[in-house]
Amino acid sequence: MRSIAIMECARSVVFLFLSQVLLLALLNITSTNALPPAWDFPAIYNFGDWNSDTGGISAAFEPIQAPYGESFFRGLAGRFSDGRLLIDFIDSIVSNFRHGSTIRRQKETILQSGLSPFSLDVQIVHFHRFQSRTEELYRLEKNKLRRPREFSKSLYTIDIGQTDIVAGFHQMSNIQLRTAIPDIINQFSAAVTRLYQLGVRAFWIHNTGPIGCVPTATFDLRNPKPGVLDKYGCLKSHNEVALRVQ
Repeated sequence: MRSIAIMECARSVVFLFLSQVLLLALLNITSTNALPPAWDFPAIYNFGDWNSDTGGISAAFEPIQAPYGESFFRGLAGRFSDGRLLIDFIDSIVSNFRHGSTIRRQKETILQSGLSPFSLDVQIVHFHRFQSRTEELYRLEKNKLRRPREFSKSLYTIDIGQTDIVAGFHQMSNIQLRTAIPDIINQFSAAVTRLYQLGVRAFWIHNTGPIGCVPTATFDLRNPKPGVLDKYGCLKSHNEVALRVQ
């Protein structure tokens, strides 16, 4: 079983590595001005959690204070990070990007968990309202608003699920969390279906990464028992659950 867990963890790490390689390849395509027609999106709309929060939690509640933002932005940037996130790089791929929106906050979840009022279903409700209001206002201000037909031609990225797992480890037993995973997946599937019903056709869906390798996962761990960590120093239990959500 230990070898299987290590192989599964390694598979997740390899997946993330290959995703980064793919992203770098796409960035290289844009640098050569040879962007494929498939990437000709008029806008990007992002749904997610803290992995793609570029200022939502700061705007909704209170400004995020230093030291966040000092390393890359040289000042407060409204995000819980010092640098750019993956969504920033995806934005740079679409060379003719004109509009878009990020409908997510830090600590968002797929399920209603109490960590944040902006779960994935709430984000979709907000998007639908935004979509409807755009169609209403476009008739009055055509030169200032995006064209309603662009919604179905845009790229929609979804980066969520990590917080459900992290919160689950704090609120449930390991067995309870594993039992809840089918519900998490079903809720996610329902959200994607709802977006499709709203006209979304181009999806970029992120996988759940090796959460057991995040520094905070082992920050308070002292003298772990044999078998708790894998050979990479990651929490095996966290990574095994993360693989079940993929």
